[in-house]
Amino acid sequence: MEPTSKVKVIEVVDGSSRELEDILANEVTFTFRIGGSSITIYGSPTDVVDLVAGMLIYHGYSLEELSRVSVLKGDDAYLINVKGKPIGSGGSIRAPILDSEVILKAVNSLMASSRVHKVTGATHVMGIFDKSGQVKEVMEDVSRHTLLYKILGRMYLKEYNPEEHFLALSCRITRGIVGILRKGSVGFAASKAAVTAQAARLGKLYNITLVGFARGNRMLVYSGEERVRVKPVKAHLESQEPT
Repeated sequence: MEPTSKVKVIEVVDGSSRELEDILANEVTFTFRIGGSSITIYGSPTDVVDLVAGMLIYHGYSLEELSRVSVLKGDDAYLINVKGKPIGSGGSIRAPILDSEVILKAVNSLMASSRVHKVTGATHVMGIFDKSGQVKEVMEDVSRHTLLYKILGRMYLKEYNPEEHFLALSCRITRGIVGILRKGSVGFAASKAAVTAQAARLGKLYNITLVGFARGNRMLVYSGEERVRVKPVKAHLESQEPT
């Protein structure tokens, strides 16, 4: 299934209406049979291997089990069977020390790399960035939790060291987001959106750096502030002809 579909809609403006074609984001169900349980989540029909890898990490399985996972695909659903036994999850938290300017640069540039969001407005966007603020990966999904599983899977499949990389997010940072970060041993996440009180408390408890409302030249650090080096944001002035 493609990430988007075209549908006919009725647009109403100032008391008049017309039919037009709109582009909508697709979503599917992913049902995991894992550890004797059945877990169903929702998300975009893309990056399925990354999603499976992220779910393996979250539930404490080795990525070596990836070759033994079976995936059955339907029209708008996936059935994923995970074999083997978990080996345990939640290693030590790893994270870089970053300049505040680097964090703002990454989050401010995040949405420019989106594709589906630009045409639908319906997806969350997350990116993996290195310590200099250079983007390594950008991914999208209609579900923020499913997207974090995917980006966690991508991080480990491509061996991006959490000590050298951090995540930029477009979504709220909730306790559920922090729980996935913890299971993946990822210790630094910055978002353009808000951080909940429970997420901030868990960030302090688990030693995870959480940054929210990173927009323009301003951000709020909710936990792990020792990893943020505060530096002035360089002004980006338009070039001018000499007078």
